[in-house]
Amino acid sequence: NASAPVVLREIARLRAGLLAVDLEDFASVEARLSTLASPGHALRHSAREALAIAAIKAGDDARALEWLTRIDEDNEAPDTVRNRVELMLNMLAGKGASAQG
Repeated sequence: NASAPVVLREIARLRAGLLAVDLEDFASVEARLSTLASPGHALRHSAREALAIAAIKAGDDARALEWLTRIDEDNEAPDTVRNRVELMLNMLAGKGASAQG
């Protein structure tokens, strides 16, 4: 609804993107969430986390590492998100994936 405040439309887009992680391919999730994941956007941490999960689900560990690293390097990322990122990074490391390649 174009008459809704921008913040509500962005939250709705994030929620739709979160649902899409289970229902759509990575490209579709990325199309939904890429603008929300941009630097400085208030919803970037959640959008990046969803993109990382979508990449893991798609079997693209390298892309997942890129999104997780963006969160990890963002000093404004909440501790709760950082904790989940650490778990996902450890899971990927257990599979042999690492930020170094």
